[in-house]
Amino acid sequence: MPPLKPPLDPEPGWENVKEPEMHKWDKPGEMIAGILMAIRRITIEGKPVPRLTLQLGSRTINTLAPYNLLEQVRPLVGCELRIKYLGEDDNVRGGPNNTPMKRFSVQSRGTPNAHGVAITDEDIPF
Repeated sequence: MPPLKPPLDPEPGWENVKEPEMHKWDKPGEMIAGILMAIRRITIEGKPVPRLTLQLGSRTINTLAPYNLLEQVRPLVGCELRIKYLGEDDNVRGGPNNTPMKRFSVQSRGTPNAHGVAITDEDIPF
């Protein structure tokens, strides 16, 4: 495989755009926070999987949304979220491999909107 080409040269008035970080829910107790910008379906190994996109300042974070998390955040596009991964619940199993359900605690702030973008005071023209 040929080596990667160098990035674009810096030029006045242009800023480099960072690619989103990908967060994987591995350790119980870990948390992420940000404004829920979008919920999209992507395909992994031929299966549709929900992916959340959160914005925290200049950081963009993508994470897959297991069932328990998706059910909590689905109506909250445009809101600030704090998400904590609680761990796997052996009392609830499912899927083709009979795996335990991942459980999450979610807090939200703000009002959801249909456009998926949080509106701040700076967005109001008067």
